[in-house]
Amino acid sequence: MSVVTNPEILALGLVGKLGKSGIEDPLDIFGIYRRRPTQKGITLVKCEFYSPTNPQTEAQQSWRGIFSDGVLAWQGLSEAAKNEYRERVKDLDLSGFNLYLREYLFAH
Repeated sequence: MSVVTNPEILALGLVGKLGKSGIEDPLDIFGIYRRRPTQKGITLVKCEFYSPTNPQTEAQQSWRGIFSDGVLAWQGLSEAAKNEYRERVKDLDLSGFNLYLREYLFAH
């Protein structure tokens, strides 16, 4: 990861992927660009390409199943029950769905 100092790249205000991995890059501009907050404002950072991994371990698959069950349980609630959760989050930075799912996952 490197802080971008190239004025042309900075002027473009790029965010996201530019170019492709494995292709010749004579200008050294290909990469993934992200904005990062600093004490002086926003800095543009260039990260290298990466390949995400998905090991599909037993624990991961188990939690995915529990999460899926929680979503299905929310979808099966009546509108009155959903509205109760929506009412409980009035002063929080959450949706009723997020609160329900959080409680569901902590219970399992």
